[in-house]
Amino acid sequence: MINNLVKIVFEDADILVVNKEAGIEVDAPRDNNPNNIINYLNNVGARRAVPLRLVHRLDKFTSGLVIIAKNEKAQKNLEQQFREKKVKKIYHAIVIGIFDKKKGTIDAPIGLDYKIRQKRWVVKNGEKAVTNFETLKRIADEYTLVKLEPITGRTHQLRVHMAYIGHPIVGDKLYNGRVEGLKTNGFALIAKRIEFTHPATGRLEKFEIKYGEEFEKILESLK
Repeated sequence: MINNLVKIVFEDADILVVNKEAGIEVDAPRDNNPNNIINYLNNVGARRAVPLRLVHRLDKFTSGLVIIAKNEKAQKNLEQQFREKKVKKIYHAIVIGIFDKKKGTIDAPIGLDYKIRQKRWVVKNGEKAVTNFETLKRIADEYTLVKLEPITGRTHQLRVHMAYIGHPIVGDKLYNGRVEGLKTNGFALIAKRIEFTHPATGRLEKFEIKYGEEFEKILESLK
């Protein structure tokens, strides 16, 4: 059961904003595991008269905010906002090592890593990928808490860009961010804030959450 790991932050007739913990799929993975957000929400109460519609995703091992549409009109509107880069997303991450710069931008194209099927990497002819970063706090002179803003939305973008500059995200085994002895269900990466235009009202919506239990557990273990 995932009911304690998925929280509805906001809901009206057109959209849902959900906060998920790390370790939970957003939708059905290839092995068709029923424990995912969409299945769970579609089965909560009698209010789900029509299937919910994803407009964007988070990695299974990333926690934080996800927007879900409740009808086709809202879905198309939100998807258009994402395509036009009108949705602002702010993440926090704990990365290995200490940053030399307080702020900066990573502009490095991302494409497939042909050696490992599920992996991406910075490649010359990849898709344009841009991430803004800001240092928030040093942790034990070995790690850094950073704020990340993806301007583009490439698969694994934040994970790839952090690894590319030599600061992989803690807990991310695929991109060499593993910390030995760390007990966690996910990455030290949280989708903390999101801003977008409501598809029905036209109002600017802003949602921000506190660190979840998993993120706090990692933070405390590294101090």
